[in-house]
Amino acid sequence: MKRIDLFKKHLEEKRAVKIIAGIDNFDAENVKNVVLAAEKAGASAVDVSASEEIINIAKENTSLPVFVSSIVPEDLAMAVKAGADAIEIGNFDALYKKGMRMSAIEILDIVTETLKLIGK
Repeated sequence: MKRIDLFKKHLEEKRAVKIIAGIDNFDAENVKNVVLAAEKAGASAVDVSASEEIINIAKENTSLPVFVSSIVPEDLAMAVKAGADAIEIGNFDALYKKGMRMSAIEILDIVTETLKLIGK
């Protein structure tokens, strides 16, 4: 079974829980601990920042699917190449705390550019 299949199964069962380490959390030790805790707790997936090092740490320390969040298309394309099981545009809560707001047009542009970069 591929990693992402676990998440899909949990979605179908209406019990999916994704643990978010943080879009701007680049603390390797902290991310490792969050990932290990998510695995131990029986989560469905983990979500980490767009850093090849962080993605590798997550994949090395869990069998859960690894989601990567960013608002930068190039970072999301890198995440796909680095082995992320899914990419996510956002985690907007972290951005709101920094006073950032994104319009629907900006989000559309990010999606379009990301899909172009990953060849979809």
